[in-house]
Amino acid sequence: IWIDPTNPDHVWTVSPALLESKDGGKSFAPDSLHLVHGDYHALWIDRGDPQHLIIGNDGGVYVSRDGGKAWDHMAIPIGQFYTVVVDSSLTPYQVCGGLQDNGVWCGPSRTRDTLGITDGDWYPVNGGDGMWVQIPANDPYTVYSGWQFGHVSRLDLKTWQRDDITPLALDAGLDSGYPYNWGWTTPILVSQHDPTVLYVGANHLIRMTHRGDDWEVLGPDMTRASREHPSPEVGHTSYHAVFAIAESPRSKDVLWAGSDDGLVWLTRDGGKTWIELSASFPKGAPTSCWVATIVTSYHVASRAYLVYDCHSRDDYAPHVYRTEDFGKTWAEIGQPLPADQGSLTLFEDPVNQRLLWVGTATGAYVSLDGGKSWRRFGKNLPPVPVESMAMSFAQRDLVVSTHGRGLWITSVAALEEMTDTLLTEAVHLFQVPTTYQYRPRDTYPDWGSRPFVAPNPPRGAVITYYLREVQPDGVKLVIATAAGDTIRHITGPGYPGLQHVTWDLTRDKPRPRELGGPTSRDDLRRVLPGEYVVRLTLGKRPLEQRIAVQDWPADRLGRLR
Repeated sequence: IWIDPTNPDHVWTVSPALLESKDGGKSFAPDSLHLVHGDYHALWIDRGDPQHLIIGNDGGVYVSRDGGKAWDHMAIPIGQFYTVVVDSSLTPYQVCGGLQDNGVWCGPSRTRDTLGITDGDWYPVNGGDGMWVQIPANDPYTVYSGWQFGHVSRLDLKTWQRDDITPLALDAGLDSGYPYNWGWTTPILVSQHDPTVLYVGANHLIRMTHRGDDWEVLGPDMTRASREHPSPEVGHTSYHAVFAIAESPRSKDVLWAGSDDGLVWLTRDGGKTWIELSASFPKGAPTSCWVATIVTSYHVASRAYLVYDCHSRDDYAPHVYRTEDFGKTWAEIGQPLPADQGSLTLFEDPVNQRLLWVGTATGAYVSLDGGKSWRRFGKNLPPVPVESMAMSFAQRDLVVSTHGRGLWITSVAALEEMTDTLLTEAVHLFQVPTTYQYRPRDTYPDWGSRPFVAPNPPRGAVITYYLREVQPDGVKLVIATAAGDTIRHITGPGYPGLQHVTWDLTRDKPRPRELGGPTSRDDLRRVLPGEYVVRLTLGKRPLEQRIAVQDWPADRLGRLR
C-alpha cells in the first residue's frame, strides 16, 4: 500500500491490477490503461511531485508524470526467458523464446537497419507465461509454442491461424479426477527425424503426429506420483511432470525423458519399452531434484548428458553428469564448476565433441576438454541465470537465454576448431563464416522515437586468428579475389590469444566500372558476391582461409507485427 505524501486519503495498492482510492480506502478503482502490463509489484511516488509515479510489474517498469493518466514504458533489457530456440533455415536466422508472463516472441538475429535491432522487429506468437517454442526445420512459417500448465498451440505465420493442440487425457472428463499432470514449464520438442512429429511432457511423455493433430501416450507415468503410488505433499515445489525431453540426433528410436521429481527414463525402440535410470547414478546424486536438461550427443550414440537443478531443495551445488553407455553408468563432470551457483542447462557443440557449455545461476561456463575443466564464458555476459542455449548451425553462433537480462549471442566458430596442439602454434587462422553483402537501410524515424535497440553484429566478414606471442606492429592481412588479385589490406590487433578483425567487404580502391555499372565511388568499392581469400603471414608461415560473400537473401517472413 502506498499513500500520496500530500494527501492521506489518496491511496494506491498493487495486485494483478493497479488500484487507486481517493477516499481513504473506502472504494478503489482499477487503472484503465489496457496497454500497461498487469501483475504489479512495486510503486514509487515522488515526494516532491506526487504526479510523478513509477510502477514495476511483470511487464517491466512504467513512468507516469500526470498521476497515472498515461504511462511510458521504459526500454530496459530485463527479459526473463525460460527458453530459446533458433531457426537456422532463414538468413538472418530467427530467434524465439518464452518470457515470464510476456508470452513467446520471435525476431531476427540481425537486420539491415543502421539503427540496429529494435523491439519493432520482434513479434509475439503466444501469450501468457511464454514457455517452450519449436519451429520445424523444413517450415519457418509454423510455430509450436506453449504457455503455463500444458497449453500447446500451432500458429501459421502466413495466415495467423492458431490451433489449440493441447493433448487431453482420455479419462479426464467431468469429475474423473485423472487429468494429465502438467508442469509450469511444459517441454515441447519437434523431432529432428520427422518434422511432423513433436513430443510434449505431462506426467507421461506424449508423442504428437500429423503436426499435432493426433497423439499417443508413450510409456508409463514418469513421475514419483503415479496413481498407484501417489507422492505425499512436500515443502518444495514439484508438479510431478516431465520437465526435460531429448531425442537422439543419430536415431529416432532413442528418446530420453526426465521428471521434475528426479526420475530419468530411456527408450531405444521408439517408446515401446522404457527403463528408469535414476538408480544408476553415483551414490549421493540428487535424484529427487528437477531433471533440468537432458542432452543427447551428436557424436556418440550411447552418450548423453544430464543436469539436475536442486535450488528448490536449498542445494546450490552443480550437478552435471555424462553417460557413455545409454545410462547404465554415469560420471559427474560438474565438480570443477563453482560450488554455489547451481546448474540449469547444458549444450554440446555439434562440431567439436570436447566443447561443452553449462548454464548456472550466475552465468555460463565453457569446457574445451569434455568437462574435465571449466572456465567462465563471456566477458560481458551479466551474472544472471542462464536457462537455455541454442545454436545457429549455419552461422556457428551460440544463443543464450537469461532469466533477467534477455538474450545474448556470440560466435563460437573459433572455439570449435580449438585443440591442444593449436595452442602451441605461433599463429592460427580460423575458418571464416559465410558473410553477406547488402545495402544498409533506415526504416525507423529519428524525431523522438525511443525503441529498445540492440546493436547489429559487425557488418562484413569477421576474421579470427590466434597468436601465441605479442606482435608489436599488429598482424597484416591481405584480401584477394579467387583469381589472386589483391583488393584490400587490413591490420589486426597483435595481442596474444584470440583476436578478431572485420573486413567490411570493401576494396582499397574502386574497381573499374563495367558497362552500365554504378558511378558512385562507394558503390565501386563494394565487393561483389563471390569467392575471396584472406591471407595472413607471420614470419615464414603463410596462412589463408576462404571467404564466401553472398547477397543478402530475400526476406521470406517479412516484418511481422
